[in-house]
Amino acid sequence: MVLLERRTAAPTGFVRQGAAPANATIALRVGLTSNNAAGLEETLKSVSTSGNSDFRQWLSMDEPCLMKTAKVKTFTQPSSATVSAFNTFATANGLTPTVISPNGDWVSITLNLSQANRLVAAEFTPPSLCRCRQSWQQP
Repeated sequence: MVLLERRTAAPTGFVRQGAAPANATIALRVGLTSNNAAGLEETLKSVSTSGNSDFRQWLSMDEPCLMKTAKVKTFTQPSSATVSAFNTFATANGLTPTVISPNGDWVSITLNLSQANRLVAAEFTPPSLCRCRQSWQQP
């Protein structure tokens, strides 16, 4: 697992008012690793580098690229091993992932906060349990 973001304190202007109810639900979005991000980066460089034979060629998500037989989708979709590993994890934890992106690289899972906190070693606090320190006034 790769941690992309962490907050060590509430955002400026908000005060934590307590733990969220353990049975409240949350939808988490999980990004699955692309199977060939380096290949996509190489292809994008080749179509945007003046003097390259692929310069200014179009890329398409589902159609084969003009200069290559691979589709952009083949670079970005997760490998079957990645999908299988995540599905095994989800099933073992009683979760049902829903694919939310065209390439299958983003999935959503809905679970209660107690389970979410345990699975990702977090302490989720929904915004409804925070209040602003300062009132905002329209100019």
